[in-house]
Amino acid sequence: MSRNDPPKKIDEAIRARAEEALRAGDFDLSQDLFDKGHIDLAEVTEHLRIYQAELEVQNAELREAQLVAEHSMGRYSAFFSGIPVAALVVDRTGLILESNQQAAHLFGLHHSHLRHHFLRRLVHHDNERDLNQALIQAGEQGKAFCENLTFVRTEGDTFHGELHVARLPSREGEGHEFVCAVVDLTERLRHEAELQHTHQQLRDSEARYRILADYSPVWDYWFGPEGQYRYISPACLTISGHPPGAFMDDPDLFARLLEPEDRPRWEQHEAAVREQDDPMPHHSMEFCLRHADGEIRWIEHECQPVIAKDGSYQGRRGVNRDITDRKRAELEVAQVSLLYATLSAVNQAIVRIEDEQPLLDNLARIAVEYGGFTACAISLRQGETQPEARACKGLTPEQIRTMPLHEAWELVNQQPYVYANREDPDAPPHWQQWARANRIQTFGHYPLIRNHRLVGVASFFSDTQSGFTPQIDRLVQDITEDFSYALQHLELEKKRRATEAALSESEARYRSLFENSHSIMLLVDPEDGRIVDANPGACQFYGWTREQMRNRRIGDINTLSDEETHAEIARVRRGGHKHFRFVHRLAHGELRQVEVYSGRIQVEGRELVHSVVHDITERNRAEERLRLADRVFQAADEGIMVTDMDGRIVAVNPAFTRISGYTEKEALGQTPALLHSGRQDDGFYQRLWHNLLELGHWRGEIWNRRKNGEIYPEWLTISAVRNDDGEVIHYVGVFSDIGQIKEAQQQLEFMAHYDPLTGLANRALLRDRLKHALRRAQRNNVTLTLLFVDLDRFKTINDTLGHNLGDLLLQTVAQRMKDNVRASDTLSRLGGDEFVLLLEDEANAREISSLCQKLLSVLESPMFLEGHELVVTASIGVATYPDDGLDADSLLKNADLAMYEAKTQGRNAYEFFAPSLSEGVMDRLKMESALRGAAARNELRVHYQPQVRLRDGSLLGVEALVRWEHPTLGLVSPGHFIPLAEEMGVIGEISAWVLHEACRQMRAWRDEAREVGCVAVNLSVQQLERDMLVGMVRDCLEEFDLPAQCLELEVTESLIMRAPEKAQLVLQKLKVMGVKISVDDFGTGYSSLSYLKRLPLDRLKIDRSFVQDIGLDANGEAIIRAIIGLGRSLGLETLAEGVEQQDQVRFLLKEGCDLAQGFLFSRPVPPNQLVFHWDCPPITSDAPSSR
Repeated sequence: MSRNDPPKKIDEAIRARAEEALRAGDFDLSQDLFDKGHIDLAEVTEHLRIYQAELEVQNAELREAQLVAEHSMGRYSAFFSGIPVAALVVDRTGLILESNQQAAHLFGLHHSHLRHHFLRRLVHHDNERDLNQALIQAGEQGKAFCENLTFVRTEGDTFHGELHVARLPSREGEGHEFVCAVVDLTERLRHEAELQHTHQQLRDSEARYRILADYSPVWDYWFGPEGQYRYISPACLTISGHPPGAFMDDPDLFARLLEPEDRPRWEQHEAAVREQDDPMPHHSMEFCLRHADGEIRWIEHECQPVIAKDGSYQGRRGVNRDITDRKRAELEVAQVSLLYATLSAVNQAIVRIEDEQPLLDNLARIAVEYGGFTACAISLRQGETQPEARACKGLTPEQIRTMPLHEAWELVNQQPYVYANREDPDAPPHWQQWARANRIQTFGHYPLIRNHRLVGVASFFSDTQSGFTPQIDRLVQDITEDFSYALQHLELEKKRRATEAALSESEARYRSLFENSHSIMLLVDPEDGRIVDANPGACQFYGWTREQMRNRRIGDINTLSDEETHAEIARVRRGGHKHFRFVHRLAHGELRQVEVYSGRIQVEGRELVHSVVHDITERNRAEERLRLADRVFQAADEGIMVTDMDGRIVAVNPAFTRISGYTEKEALGQTPALLHSGRQDDGFYQRLWHNLLELGHWRGEIWNRRKNGEIYPEWLTISAVRNDDGEVIHYVGVFSDIGQIKEAQQQLEFMAHYDPLTGLANRALLRDRLKHALRRAQRNNVTLTLLFVDLDRFKTINDTLGHNLGDLLLQTVAQRMKDNVRASDTLSRLGGDEFVLLLEDEANAREISSLCQKLLSVLESPMFLEGHELVVTASIGVATYPDDGLDADSLLKNADLAMYEAKTQGRNAYEFFAPSLSEGVMDRLKMESALRGAAARNELRVHYQPQVRLRDGSLLGVEALVRWEHPTLGLVSPGHFIPLAEEMGVIGEISAWVLHEACRQMRAWRDEAREVGCVAVNLSVQQLERDMLVGMVRDCLEEFDLPAQCLELEVTESLIMRAPEKAQLVLQKLKVMGVKISVDDFGTGYSSLSYLKRLPLDRLKIDRSFVQDIGLDANGEAIIRAIIGLGRSLGLETLAEGVEQQDQVRFLLKEGCDLAQGFLFSRPVPPNQLVFHWDCPPITSDAPSSR
């Protein structure tokens, strides 16, 4: 090589010699070349000076670029604050994090109030879906645009605008943030309408020049002084990928297509043109523009002012020329020069650096700083593991994370892969997508080979389309070949050092492990089981010192027998490493469950058994707790569902399947949305998640859907499960089906407002509707009517035939009335046999009378219930608003008064309320009030009527009859207050008082040696139906020390037949005690003779109505004979009531009845007036002998 040879030829010759020397292992090439004169030192020095000058220039450019970047950041902050467009920064959920003053003004909110608002609150609900899609698109593609959205100001008015969304750069692991620009289109739309007319006038003029411009390869435009394009030639579609209309509609589009680093220069250019009073004659500049397909194009821009004939400024005319090919050629020449410098720097790094990671970091750095690449990444893979980016330069952590490295390895396959054509249909889609997202125009993947095996991939990235020409590709291959050589050299050196270190450190490592490990380690002699050594962890666990451990055998700590211990050691010696589970004994006697891993080991030429012991006692206990938890999980009656952090179901219990219908296989991997019924809106679930994230739990009622489609309510509790670091790892939902509870609530709601027996409105619902009806009547000045219906003698039917038939009767009556009233009327049951009908529509007296007569007629029709033919009548009271009352209480009270008047007039009738009716009712109310406390006020008296033996006139006994001596009313007839007491429900209390008083008086007579055989007391319905009667009788007899034979209890036929089984049981218990039982008023009831003979009776009392017929009615006399004969047949005594004449006595004696009571002998008298003997008529010859 001579000095006169061209530099390129000299470089190629030196390169060839260097490659040959490397293959031959000759590392003294440089000295040899100098010695032989093949290299001119002065020339090489000159080349180095040139390289140094170029490096200094590059450093100066880098410093200038840094200053430009800092200036750009400051300008961005000022731009964001002062931009005349509403700008907002939001997170991925749409929460507003930052806003400028223009946004606050546009939406009518204070600047600080906009923060912590959600962007969707500022968008009309019809466009919420467009907003959500824009945020998703920006998150995936970096930017999004929505045109003509409807926005909402705080005052409620709306406006149309555009939304531009761009994703802001973020660090790895952080959520995306977006900058949103809202452009108010109100003015623009108005201007467009105004300009439309003007544009039409210009179209004719444009047509004359369209042909010339349409076929020009240069992008020609005319930009008017008002800031709008007046004309754009079709060539803009070829150069930018956007049609002319796009720039016409959006004049700012051109600026947005510029690369960020060129936009400041363009803005300065725009400002200079706008601010120049005397527009400059010519403007020229170069910049980079992003084509619609993502490709970067170099554009040469020129413009000049348009001056009208009158000298006015009409905007500017400009042209944009595509100079991409010229620029690529220039860049390629520059990059080739840089790559030669890169190759040299790489070789220097290989020689200087001996560790792999620093070397990889330097290689990546050199490729970017020297080679002119935008970025470089070196990925390695160990064995079959996934490739890992070991060294990167020029890439953010997020870019590194999203790189499809695995696909790069598939692409190279030991051959380089270069991506130089963005339109290549065979280009790898994942890398193509990644490149576009990160503004990469071209890239190449080059294999790193070590020992003929692919061990790594070096990836180079360029933001220019000329980044990988064939010449550049060859140079990059040279660089990566040097990379491969360096990796192979480092591996050999690493193996050498590792082998030496392993040999020297093996002994120290084992000893350090044995001495310093917290694990329990033992060395055991397999011959005799003696413990040769124990580490500190073993001494601490077993509780012995090291010397004490060395004096023990393995059998001392193991619970196995000696034979079993030697057998286990033998297994280790035969099979190498073994795994056991034992129970070991500690120094203080405690037994612990252990897991032992044993194996053979050579120590100083001696074979020993090395054992590592793990205390698994607590682990076993924890496993048992887990098994218990699993059993609880499986056996729980509530459904349990466990999800992971992503909301995927990972576990369900059998109750989940039972309630939802989904099997475990069907549920796993699904989300809880599987059960959604659609009854809860998005707001419900947002509140649920808010509580769950803030509080860690949520509890409430929710409607879900079973697999069969049935929607059901459930009570759900969701809890977050956290790990030891407090991070949520699972969510657990526990739920139960509350459908039956809901039905019960509905039933309770029904029972609260409706009568459960008849289904009619109850008292509460009637009052509510009556109050509402009164308000309407007052407001509309109309009348309304209230009908109070009470069944006649219902209590008799209820007591005689039983409650079941009485309930059926009430249901039938309710249905009959309901069928004969209007749907608008309210029919209610107040309780018992009382009904109220509310007529809200205005009606006169004639119409009301007609309705009442209709109801009476319907009710008195025969009813056939359970084999009985019943005829029931009713009494109806009528009250009207406003004549008979102005409020609900007055109307109800007056209707009730009118009903009582109807009963007084003979029942089965109706009465209208009149003020005079209230007087009689008030008397009744006073009597009811006085009767309630009569016993407590000592107003009740017991009178006694003698029961006489007719043959000799002797006193057989007495019947106790209650009397009421009122302070003002005087002695009240029993015919008045006894029915009232039964109706009021206090007859049981009065009867109990009479029983107690009669026993007391019997005790007094016995103490006075008066011969009163027994005292008869009448039983009431309430007493017989209550279980306390037997106890009450026993207590009275014991209190007054009376024999049971001194007491006789009287019951009526109707009382017995009301509940025959219970009556028989109670009477049988009383009979066992010795109390006498008699049937009062016999012959007037409905008792069955077959049932009568089963009762424990002593006496039949002939009703007074039959006795009064003696000598007057043969039928009455026949009934008396039948009763006497029946008593004789059943072995019962017969007693005649109401005897008032001697003829009646003679008839009774003749027929064989010698027991009687009546006025003939005595009226009921106080105990001090009782007569103990009477004269009786002689017995006639035809009288039968008495029993």
